[in-house]
Amino acid sequence: MNRRRIVRELVIVLILSLLWVLPAQPVIEEIETEEEVIIDDAEYALFTDATIAAIKSFNQGLSEIIEVPESESDYPYLAVRPELTKGAVDLKDWGYEEKEYFISGKANSYRVNEENKLSDVTNTPQEVNYTDRVIVYRPENKEDFNGAVFVEIFNASSGADVPNLWRQGYDYLMRSGYIYIGVTSKDSTINSLKAFNNERYNSLLWPDNGAIWDILGQLGVELKSGESPILYNSTVPDGLYLYGSSQSGWYVNSFASYFNLANFIVDDADAIKTEEDVKGSHIYDGYFSLVGGFMHNAIGGGGMRMFKPVYATDVPFILMVGENDYNPFSLRLSSNTETNKYRHYVVAGASHSEPMYDVDPIDLIQTLAGKKAAEYQYFGEVEGAKLTASDFNFSVYINAALENLHLWAIKGIPAPMGQYSDEIKGVMNQSVFIAERDEYGNMSTGLLSPQIEVPYASYYGSEKGPGSYSLNHGSMSYLSDEVISSLYKDFDDYLSRYEEALDKAIDDKWILPEDREKMMETALNAPIFGNTGKDTEAISLSMERETEKEVISETKGEGYSETEYLVKGEGLIYGVMKDNLIYKRRINSFPYTNYLKVILPDNFNGRVMIDLLLSGEEDISECIKDGSAYISLTGEPETAEEKGGDWSIITGVNATKKEFGFVWDVISQTVSDILSNNLLGTDKEITEIILGVDEAESDIVNTYGSFFSSFPSYGVTTLNSFGSETLCALSTMEEAQV
Repeated sequence: MNRRRIVRELVIVLILSLLWVLPAQPVIEEIETEEEVIIDDAEYALFTDATIAAIKSFNQGLSEIIEVPESESDYPYLAVRPELTKGAVDLKDWGYEEKEYFISGKANSYRVNEENKLSDVTNTPQEVNYTDRVIVYRPENKEDFNGAVFVEIFNASSGADVPNLWRQGYDYLMRSGYIYIGVTSKDSTINSLKAFNNERYNSLLWPDNGAIWDILGQLGVELKSGESPILYNSTVPDGLYLYGSSQSGWYVNSFASYFNLANFIVDDADAIKTEEDVKGSHIYDGYFSLVGGFMHNAIGGGGMRMFKPVYATDVPFILMVGENDYNPFSLRLSSNTETNKYRHYVVAGASHSEPMYDVDPIDLIQTLAGKKAAEYQYFGEVEGAKLTASDFNFSVYINAALENLHLWAIKGIPAPMGQYSDEIKGVMNQSVFIAERDEYGNMSTGLLSPQIEVPYASYYGSEKGPGSYSLNHGSMSYLSDEVISSLYKDFDDYLSRYEEALDKAIDDKWILPEDREKMMETALNAPIFGNTGKDTEAISLSMERETEKEVISETKGEGYSETEYLVKGEGLIYGVMKDNLIYKRRINSFPYTNYLKVILPDNFNGRVMIDLLLSGEEDISECIKDGSAYISLTGEPETAEEKGGDWSIITGVNATKKEFGFVWDVISQTVSDILSNNLLGTDKEITEIILGVDEAESDIVNTYGSFFSSFPSYGVTTLNSFGSETLCALSTMEEAQV
C-alpha cells in the first residue's frame, strides 16, 4: 500500500470521526468517490494592501487600445500567412483572421516579502505608463467563436516573442473556434519587435518588467467588458484563461499565487478594504502552466524562486510537465474544493520544447527579430542506439487538458485526477529527475501515451537521452527489428494494439476524439515492418520539385549540342532517422542556385551520365560518340559558388552558412527534370541514368544510393567502380533502383 492510500484512509477515518462528534458541522461536501477525498496540502495567499492596489489597478482597465493596420509589406511579427510561416499555414483555410492591437495603461510595480507573500507597491500607484502589443487569431465570423479565449504570455527566453500554445495547438484552437491572444511580456522582446520593424513598433513602451501583472489584469478586464474590439466590440467570453509555457509558465504560477485574490471584476474598487469586500466575477476563469512547474518569477521583474508549489486558487489551475521538467518539490496534491482547484500531470516521454512548428515564422523573419534559425541537431547515441528527433505527440495531451480546464471552469466538471508525486517512479539527481524506465527504455510511470504503451521507440525528454536536462527538444531511439518482431506479429498486429490503447486514452479524457487521426497518422508512419517514416511524402515531393533554368550559353559542336544553365530550385535538408531512413532536419525547404551543363549527342541512345563536378570534368568523348548524354552539375557549395551558384541558408542576424545538404535534392530534381524531358528536350525514351563519373564522387554516390533507395520513382544506376575505361561499359556497373 503506498503512502497516498495510507494517508487517504487515515483522512477518511478522521473525517468519519469528526462527523460523529460534530454532526451539525460537516467537514467536507458530499464525496462521489474515494478519489475525491482530498488532503489540502496547499499554501494560501494573504490578502494585503498590495492586493487592494492590484484590484484597483486591474479594474481601472486600459487607457487606450488601438488596432494596428497591416498590409502585404507591413505586418505583425508572428503574422500567419503561407509565405511567412515555415509550414505555409493560411488562416483563411480555417476561417480565421489575425489582428494586432497596441494596449496602453498605467501600472504598479509590486514586491514579495520574505514570507513569500505579496507585500507592497514600490512606486506611486498607477504612475508607470506602458504601451504593449497583443496579437489575436480569431474566427472571421463572430458566429463561429465558441465563447472561450486563451491569453498566452509570450515566452521571452529566446529574446523574441514565442507563442508556444499557438505553435503546439493552432489546429486544435481553430478547429474548435477558440480565440487566441498573445501578449508581449518583457522589455527584451519589445526591443526585438523594434529590431524587426522599428517603424511599426517604435511607440511600444516598457519601463519596468514588473508592469506585466497589471497589464495582464487590465487586459483581462478589457476582454470581459463586452465592448472590446478584440472580441468583436460586443462579446463577453464564456471562459477566459491565462496560459504560459516554460518561463511564461512561471509568470502564470506567479499570477495565480500572488494575484488570484485580485482576480476579480468589481463595481467599486475604491470601496475594497478587506477580502470580504471583494464581490464580483473572475477576470481569468482558469490557469494553465506548461513545463514551468518548478519556478515562480520574482514579482518585481528579474530573478526567480525555485521549487515552490503554486498557491491554492478558487479557479481551476492545471500544471503539466513532461519527464524533462518533472520535479516533485514543486507539486502538491490534486484538489477540487471551493478554494483549491488544482491538477498536475506528468506526461512520460514529453520534452520541454521543440525547435520548429508549422506556424513558426520563416527564418528570415525570426532572424530579423534577433532569434536564431532553428533546426534539429545531429544527435548522439544511447547504449549503441542512434538518437533522432522525437515524434512524440505532446500537443494532444495539452489540447485535452485545455478542454478539460474549460469544462471544469464553466460546467464544473473536474479534470481527470492524474498521478501523485509518490507514484512517479525515479530519483532526483540535483535538479534533474532520473526516471525509472521500462524494458523498452521508456518512462514507466506518469501519463503513458499509446506511443509508450505500444512502443516502436524509446522516448526521452532531453535531446541527450535519459538522465539529462534540456531546454530544447526531446529525442528518441528506434527499437531494433528483433525487438519489434518479438513484440508484434506484423504491422496489423501493432496497429490493432495501438488503436486499443489510443481509444482507452480517449475514453479516459487524456486525448480528444478529434486528435485520434493525428495519433493514428503517427502510428501509420511508424518506421517498422518496412515503413519509411513520417516524412516520406514530403521528401518525395521535394525530390520531384520543378526548377527554373536560365541559359548561360549554348554551343553546337560536331555531333552534339552543349547548353549551360543556372538552375534555381528549393531543397530540403535531411538527417538520418534510422538505418537507411531519413527525415527533414528543418520543416521548410530553402532556395538554392546551381550550375548545370548538358551535352546532348545527336545520336542520343537514351543513356544519361551525371557528373557531380567535384574534381573537374571527365573526358567522356567516347561515351558521347556512343550516344550517351552528359550532365555536369556542381555537387558542393564551394564549387557551386565558383560557377555562380549559391547554396547558403540563413542562420542568424546577418549570418549565413554554406549548406552541403542541398546536394541530395539537387541530384533528385535534376533526375526528375531528365525523366520529364524538361532538361534534355527530346522525345527519346530515357533508358538509364548513371550517377557518378569519377572516384571523387563515390561517397556522395554511395550515400545517395543508400538513403534514397526507398523512393522508387527514380531509376538511377550508381557505379560500383570508377574509371574512364569502364564508363561506357554497362557490364561493370552495379544497378540500384533509387
